[in-house]
Amino acid sequence: MLIVVGDAPAEIDRTLIRNIVQARTWYADICDGRSYAEIAARDRTSNRRVQDIVALAFLSPDLLKQVVAGTQPTRLTTDSLVKNGFAVMWADQHTALAESD
Repeated sequence: MLIVVGDAPAEIDRTLIRNIVQARTWYADICDGRSYAEIAARDRTSNRRVQDIVALAFLSPDLLKQVVAGTQPTRLTTDSLVKNGFAVMWADQHTALAESD
């Protein structure tokens, strides 16, 4: 649970940033022909983890800017994105996140 009173200072979610960077790396690996299993074995993680995290490579550029600045919607976390999923279309991502905040 997160309680925000007044104008809280921007808080950068370093875990989310790290996972987005990982997602882009893994997506590049997939584009190069590597399988989820190969990536998972190399990086000592599970296939499921690779599948879950690689989706973060498809966040809109506007949301990425907010994440880097620490001004993203409070519900925009790795856990919420992985558990709840998110729209592929960038406009739909903004709509869904605006409704949830």
